[in-house]
Formats: sequence, C-alpha cells, structure tokens
Amino acid sequence: MTAAMLDDPEGRALAAAIHERKRKTAMTTTDQLAAIEARAEAATDGPWETHDGDVVQSYEIAVKTGEHSYEREGIIPGEYVRENDAEFIARARTDIPTLLAMVREQRAAIERVKALHVREVLAVHEGYGEEAWCPNCRVHWPCEDYAALTATEGAE
Repeated sequence: MTAAMLDDPEGRALAAAIHERKRKTAMTTTDQLAAIEARAEAATDGPWETHDGDVVQSYEIAVKTGEHSYEREGIIPGEYVRENDAEFIARARTDIPTLLAMVREQRAAIERVKALHVREVLAVHEGYGEEAWCPNCRVHWPCEDYAALTATEGAE
C-alpha cells in the first residue's frame, strides 16, 4: 500500500482489514498446530503398525503377556483403542493435509525471500576466482539471510 492510499479512509480500512486477516490467519495456524501437537502428545507412543486390520504398537516395544500373546501399551489388537489414540487416528485425515499445506506455504515464503537474495559477480580475479555479493544485503556472497535459508537444504 502506498502512503497516498493510507491517507484515504477507504485505503486505511483496507489496510486494517488486511492486517486483521493476517493476524487471524497466524492465530488460527498457531491454534491448529497446538491442537495437532496436543493430540500427538496424548496418543500412545509409537511407532505404530497395522496387523490383521488393527492398529498396534511396533513389535519392538510390545510386552509379552503369555506364551503366544503380546500386549501393546494402550493399544490392544482386536479389543479396544484408547480414546486419545482414536482421536489421533480420526483427526489424522484432516491434520495431515493441514500440516502439508502449512509446509507448502512455508516453503513458498522461503523461496520468495531467497529470490530477494541473488548472487551477483562483481569481479573475476586471476588465481582467486569470482568475487560475488548479495546486492540486497550489500555484503559478500552468501549473505547471512541466504545462508540461513539454505542451511538445511539437502539435509536428511
């Protein structure tokens, strides 16, 4: 928004509406993440597996309860699923797409910021190589912003 637009009452109203929408979106995202995290924390520890149509904890953490039977903490195949586990499973269908959308939005935001920080060659020195800088930050390449944004790329 330009300064002239902010001098206009309609422009100020539009700017206020945009600011409020961004604030609510950020709050909703924070609330969504907190709710998803709470469900994950309340669920039985994993890893989980499927076995004969039941959701069970991994055999690695199963406790032998008899000659041929195993009990998994909180999840017993064919008998019951704890309420917190059922809530976690039921919400996964919407939680996972929500989280994926958030990851996509964050990646897009990172790409937009990275596009502001481009490598520009200033000179080529014999025996030394290229001298480059970030014209946005006005420092030698890579600038701190670009380095921070790309630090985890390719990391596993």
